[in-house]
Amino acid sequence: MVAVSAIVGIGSSVAGVLTQVNDAKKRREFEQALSTMSQTQQNALNEKILRAKNDNERLSILINAVAQIKIGQASAKTDKDTKMAMIIIGGGVALLLTIFMIKKFA
Repeated sequence: MVAVSAIVGIGSSVAGVLTQVNDAKKRREFEQALSTMSQTQQNALNEKILRAKNDNERLSILINAVAQIKIGQASAKTDKDTKMAMIIIGGGVALLLTIFMIKKFA
């Protein structure tokens, strides 16, 4: 049911290209990535696919779109991981300073 709703949300031309993907795991991966797109992004992708001249070009456009989505997700995850590391390091430094101050003034 999720796959059907994902396909309905992304437009008929994109759905047509997705049916060409034989590997079910890859198809689900594409559908999940495409479901994170805004309506404007979905419409732009749909237009690009409609202008494509053949099935290989359509599939290439779809693969590039999914790759861009994955790059964005990886970048967001890296930013989150970097912030978490900075918080942990900052907390460690604050703890060491606190211990140093307690020992110095005790």
